[in-house]
Amino acid sequence: MEKDQGEKETKEEGARSESLKNEGRNEVQRKRKEVKRSLRRNKRGWINSVAQEAEDAVQQGQMKGVYVAKRRL
Repeated sequence: MEKDQGEKETKEEGARSESLKNEGRNEVQRKRKEVKRSLRRNKRGWINSVAQEAEDAVQQGQMKGVYVAKRRL
């Protein structure tokens, strides 16, 4: 991904027309948004899984598991 971004930015700098520069910028911005969305989705999933582990530990009466999960959050 980083390599692609570098290539896109290089194309953007080497472009002669303004429209080509704008296309390059828009593509880089779109990729950045895509990566940020993916990271947020992954983080939410991780948080939910840790919270589920904590809930399971509470149901089983394992307080140590609850505290470990709390520290991870």
